[in-house]
Amino acid sequence: MKRRGFLLGFHGLILCGCEPRKPPSDARRKGFPRLVERPEDLLPSGLDVVLRLDPGRLRGAAASSALAPWQEPLQRRLGGGEQASLLELLRVKAELIWVGLRGIPVAGHWDAVLVAQGNFLSFNPSSQGSSWERLPTVHPGRTVYERKGEVLRGVPSLLALVENRLLVLATPLEAPAVLRLLENGPASVGLTPPADGFLGLVAKPAVLARAAQGTYPHLASLLRALSTLEGVMEFGHGVLRVDLRLSTRTEAEALRVEQVLLGWKDVFSVEENPVANALAVGARVERDGPRSIRGKLCVEGEVIRRLAVALG
Repeated sequence: MKRRGFLLGFHGLILCGCEPRKPPSDARRKGFPRLVERPEDLLPSGLDVVLRLDPGRLRGAAASSALAPWQEPLQRRLGGGEQASLLELLRVKAELIWVGLRGIPVAGHWDAVLVAQGNFLSFNPSSQGSSWERLPTVHPGRTVYERKGEVLRGVPSLLALVENRLLVLATPLEAPAVLRLLENGPASVGLTPPADGFLGLVAKPAVLARAAQGTYPHLASLLRALSTLEGVMEFGHGVLRVDLRLSTRTEAEALRVEQVLLGWKDVFSVEENPVANALAVGARVERDGPRSIRGKLCVEGEVIRRLAVALG
């Protein structure tokens, strides 16, 4: 299912007191690595969903008793072993995390890339087991490891450290693209999630529509009317806030999306389920432009607990 840049490569030498020299020729420049301005530039282009997580804010939210019912299911899904140790490292060391997905995960098949920004000076990739083999790289300040042997589709097969400030993980189908970015820098700008909240999300609506078609056809129809979809989630003072930013290609589609969302709000408001009623009360739908809609949701602690129990 969020920006501080960094330099990949060599600096030219500046010699004080020496006669000025001509800039290096294009031929010489070809050997220099390209610049990466943002950590998320290490996410390949063409991803369908990109999330930005702020672990500091997330840790603060997790400390709330209102979110306690979510913790056990989350821990159960994290599993054990090596991946759990990597997640623990991210939980402790990461300042910001970006996760990019190609398609929607199905039956545990993840095609994903994770980029974490933080202080990873004390992290030794060799501690992750003997299955990781270090690859050669011409760039200083960076180490790249590849998992040996056959790797399941949803398991990280590439691990890289850049100047001990960036940790990159990629699953097998995304690993070649990440290797190219590590060596050559970005070629184009991909999806950029919002930078506010403890969770920011940007997604291609058409991909979400295909994933929802079988189970939620009405939702899929709504998603197909969208050109862009962004979301921000924030938690504070016992209240969970969700802000959806939706854009359509035409004004007519924007009107239809607005009417559908307001219709769902009305349906939830007359449901006998108290959680549905609370969601309807906390939801707002606003037009903030000819082809854009804002959907806002505020949910208090008791409703959050009931929602967690309902979702299991």
